[in-house]
Order: sequence, then C-alpha cells, then structure tokens
Amino acid sequence: MIEQLSIFTYFNQTEEEKKDLGITDNLVRYSIGLDDSIDAIISDIDITFSSFTQ
Repeated sequence: MIEQLSIFTYFNQTEEEKKDLGITDNLVRYSIGLDDSIDAIISDIDITFSSFTQ
C-alpha cells in the first residue's frame, strides 16, 4: 500500500502541526507485507514503477 501521509494519516492535523512533525505533501509511506520473499516484493515494486514510465 502506498499512501500520501498528509492527506490520509495526518488529514486532521493543521498545516502548522504537519510542518512541526515534518509531514510534507510529497511524503509517502510504502507498506509491504512480509508474506512474500524479498524477490517477489522487489518484482512488485519494479512492475509498479515501470507502469509510471509507459
């Protein structure tokens, strides 16, 4: 799961509070499960990011 922290996790914080916490609009969290092997996780990341360049 990829989420933009400023609009999901910290949506109820004021701009000042986010600034104090170091939460910027371009900060994202990438959460992964550890059920798969590291090779599967890397492959998923490669597939996802390659779709942005097409």
